[in-house]
Amino acid sequence: MSQLNTHIQVGRVGQLKEVGANLVITVCSNNPYKNGNGEWIDNPEWIEHTIFARQDSRIKWAREKLESGDLVQVTSRPKQTEWKAANGERRFGYTFAVEDIQHLADKPAKKTEAPAAKPQGKKSR
Repeated sequence: MSQLNTHIQVGRVGQLKEVGANLVITVCSNNPYKNGNGEWIDNPEWIEHTIFARQDSRIKWAREKLESGDLVQVTSRPKQTEWKAANGERRFGYTFAVEDIQHLADKPAKKTEAPAAKPQGKKSR
């Protein structure tokens, strides 16, 4: 039997940052929920996805095409990491290794004030 551990996230790019030869893309998705009063509460979730150096063509594409606010779909493989903290305690976390990333839409345009209504002229009879 095959086993699969894949994470798919659709959200907005927060930032792109170089970490050594790798590129880390922070993506935010909103997972709203209703509280006890029936009101919708925003619940943003930020996930850092890493494009490793061996995927140099994907890193180049992301640097050229993506910017903060763009809508993307990222398919990643979560991998548990372990390290020792300064106090000697073992710590655990996850690295999301990018397998595919697609640009779905550009950053939304800033909302501008609506143009002033055109004055109504006299109607001819």
